[in-house]
Amino acid sequence: MQAFSNGSGDTPDFQNPAAQTPGPMAFLPFSHSSFTMKRFVFPLLPIVAGLFPIALHAGELVLDHATAEIHGKADRELEKDCIGGWEDERTTVSWSIRVDKPGKVTVECLQAAEVRSAGNRYDILLGDRKVEGTVKDTGSWERFENVEAGTIELSKPGDYEIKIMPRPKKTLAVMNLRGLRLKGDAFTAVENVPVSLRKGAYFAKKTCTPEPLPEYASSKRLLPEPVIDGEPGYVEMYWKSWELAFKHIRKAEPEKNGFVSNYLDEAFNPNIFQWDTIFMVMFARYGHQAFPAVQSFDNFYCKQHTDGFICREIWETTGKDHHATTSPQAINPPLFSWGEMESFRVTGDKSRFALVLPVLEKYVEWLETGRRKTGTVHGLYWSNGLGSGMDNTPRQGSGWVDMSSQMVLQYHDLAAMCRELGQGAKAGKFDKRAAEIAALINRWMWDEKDGLYYDIDDQGKPVKWKTSGCFWPMLAGITSPAQEARLIANLKDPQTFWRKNVFPTLAADQPGYDGSGGYWRGGVWAPTNYAILRGLARQGHGDFAREAAKRHLDELQAVFRDTGTLWELYAPDMPRPGTGPGGLKENHQAQPDFVGWTGCGPISMLIENILGFEVNGARQSLAWKLTRTDRHGIRNLRFGPVEASLVCEPRKSAEEPARIQIVTNRPFALQLDRNGQKKEVKVESGTSVIEL
Repeated sequence: MQAFSNGSGDTPDFQNPAAQTPGPMAFLPFSHSSFTMKRFVFPLLPIVAGLFPIALHAGELVLDHATAEIHGKADRELEKDCIGGWEDERTTVSWSIRVDKPGKVTVECLQAAEVRSAGNRYDILLGDRKVEGTVKDTGSWERFENVEAGTIELSKPGDYEIKIMPRPKKTLAVMNLRGLRLKGDAFTAVENVPVSLRKGAYFAKKTCTPEPLPEYASSKRLLPEPVIDGEPGYVEMYWKSWELAFKHIRKAEPEKNGFVSNYLDEAFNPNIFQWDTIFMVMFARYGHQAFPAVQSFDNFYCKQHTDGFICREIWETTGKDHHATTSPQAINPPLFSWGEMESFRVTGDKSRFALVLPVLEKYVEWLETGRRKTGTVHGLYWSNGLGSGMDNTPRQGSGWVDMSSQMVLQYHDLAAMCRELGQGAKAGKFDKRAAEIAALINRWMWDEKDGLYYDIDDQGKPVKWKTSGCFWPMLAGITSPAQEARLIANLKDPQTFWRKNVFPTLAADQPGYDGSGGYWRGGVWAPTNYAILRGLARQGHGDFAREAAKRHLDELQAVFRDTGTLWELYAPDMPRPGTGPGGLKENHQAQPDFVGWTGCGPISMLIENILGFEVNGARQSLAWKLTRTDRHGIRNLRFGPVEASLVCEPRKSAEEPARIQIVTNRPFALQLDRNGQKKEVKVESGTSVIEL
């Protein structure tokens, strides 16, 4: 069965659906005033087959709004952590419970209301018994208090429905409802959560194995060590990024939030974010031997709804969704499968695929209906500012380039997972769907005149905003060489994207562009930059990707010299951190110490674009494009079971032969490329020298 506790402060965490106990366990009241619980272990009654119990308490049962069924018109306001918008007194709220030990039960309602709703009356029905409650003025719709409604005596064990039924109200809303508490000296009961509200059903990891958090000082020796004599500032930023990342590793607290794995935190607020977490894995995968960052996804997977929905933002304090399923802002770019595959390419460990594939299959099933608008001519996928991660972008339309391209990427990565698991038929179906979406993107979204992919409206007409979202089709692998040439021409245009710092998320020739950042109206951000560079490299434009990465890292380095840290975003036209939506006039500015996804620049771009390495842990192979003339390379690079150090000696010019010293614990395949001259070598264990 599952065991639960409350959240922090005076507000109870009634629902905590991912924590699993190793044996019989329950929570007893420790402080009634704050609903704090203390855990005790004692024999429990057996669970009835077919039930899905959420909590069993000796003496009390707490029922949270998140597991209530709403019959009528009211809103589950997750940001306020309550049922609100309850203006129709015909609307009722109910829970299903199983009473194991009956007796006298005191019923309390955790409610909030302003003076105009004070005095509203309601009945609480428990089986054929009833108590009458009165709404109390708590001074605010967001200030919740426990209000006792009365006492009911139950004489028989069994299944019961408990329902709140408003009487005709005076005015405005009935109340804001956070939950009920039932308590009695001998009373024990189980809540039976409706199937539609259960979470984590497709993710087999149900418990959290306590593990100590790694520390930077003791873990540094496990991290790759870049060698680049000509850019000591890059190395300084690299190590600072890792130092900050280790400070932001958090412990799972299953009794509080139901999380099942320790995780990387985005260093923004007390929530975890899908968009941020995926891009943190893009750099942290290179340190997987110190901390397996991909397990950060687990805390989203264990909160998946039965219909496949995964909320983009989850409270760390309670483990609850921050947005309702019906909110248009409830999901982020669907890139979990990309993150899983990119991690696999470093670690070579495919053991997660069988664990996560059921989750991601159900997730993509939800997206097919949850993010495709009916009645459009194009049949593509929509998003919005917060949903896309580009909060204050001016974009509109019912078909979004990035969202649709991300679906292609997702299907291809699901197919790749299936092939690794020997599920060829299923892989073929995923690849087929990816090809169908790709064809629609190129049919409806490509603008031959402008050389860009644009978002589109219901009729397939372009909504012409030049943003970083225009370039996702390259990463999805659906562009032709001719299209790539046009896209790159836009990226190289100093009037649009080739600014002092590249690449602004809104082109400089667009209305509302802010050269100081303006958040997503010009700001230079790690996730979109990394996606663009990976797309360029994927489509064979590594030289331009390296040029752009250097321009970006040089600007990060200039700000780093002035401030000593990394930032949430950067200004495209000024050597400074980026500004918020109000620009330079607003107090809201970029967050400092943001690693966070900003680690993609100093870590991933340095390893991949500047130094030129591409790893394949599963195949135990390494590709290295040699373009530099200073002493450069990397030590302690781990890919699969291989731990290798490769350093190229300094040269007078790029045309001179390269001499490389290699130390490795295992054999691996090395593909070298120097000015188009290529060489494949089987590197044996130990020390060796290779010339090209």
